[in-house]
Amino acid sequence: MQNSRNQDQLCCLCGKEAQVTHECIRSGRDVYQYSCKACGKFGITWELLTPLDKDYSERKYLISGYTRNKSERHEEILLTTKNIDQIVQEVANLTLSDKKNNLLEVLYLRQEYDGAPLGIILSLDFPLSYAKNEKEFFVHLKFLREEGLLAPENTGNIAEIYLTDKGIESAEKIRSYKNITKIFPKEAPAQSLTLQAINDLTSNRASQSFSPQDIANLAQSCIDNFLTKETADYALLKIGINPASIPNSSHTLTYYVNMIQFLSSRGQLENWLTELAKEGLKFTQEWLEKLERVSK
Repeated sequence: MQNSRNQDQLCCLCGKEAQVTHECIRSGRDVYQYSCKACGKFGITWELLTPLDKDYSERKYLISGYTRNKSERHEEILLTTKNIDQIVQEVANLTLSDKKNNLLEVLYLRQEYDGAPLGIILSLDFPLSYAKNEKEFFVHLKFLREEGLLAPENTGNIAEIYLTDKGIESAEKIRSYKNITKIFPKEAPAQSLTLQAINDLTSNRASQSFSPQDIANLAQSCIDNFLTKETADYALLKIGINPASIPNSSHTLTYYVNMIQFLSSRGQLENWLTELAKEGLKFTQEWLEKLERVSK
């Protein structure tokens, strides 16, 4: 690989000043590495530069949001003619809830400590929420402020904000939910979840005895041992819980995750497992023993 020295040029995505390094990788392709304060650090192949201006000029902000968010998480990005359409479509499908949740999580990750002040430059940081410009980014920040998740607010280009206790708790719930769905990504819900829905799924987390991975593993164990929804719901009725109280899902694994979290947060998981054991489901004994160990 041959590298040329860094040069101050303009970012191919946002047009702001950026450091650019030219590389020739082993496959013979020319790659340009950009370091931009707005779009983050990313690579782009020479073949994509021309169609980027021609075919994606109105959608560059979507790509900028993608590269900035990947860069914030220290992930390497290479934009190519093969992956650019998928990236644009992925970002275009994000809902307002997705954008707000993502922004809250990124702000959480940028903290040096809980409640630490965070300097935000609207003209450079708007890609953090996949916003088209700083005005839309300001609206996203305003939404979070109105929900009591961050404070204070500054209408100028530079704002100093911090996450409130509620904001920190909500960000941790978002990350907890993501940890569950990452374990079994194929079973993750296809629809976007609002922050309220995520809060419902992870409510009273401090009172839960099982970790998110334990919950996911128990849900998978229910499937592996052929627990039907009918039997699971019958056990709920036996302990006085209406099955309609459980957030429904077309994905069986997600449904069991919802059910186990619901029961765990209300101290009813042991009773539910006990009823399943009475129905002859022997795998529950292992989980009853585990629950007893972690509860001590």
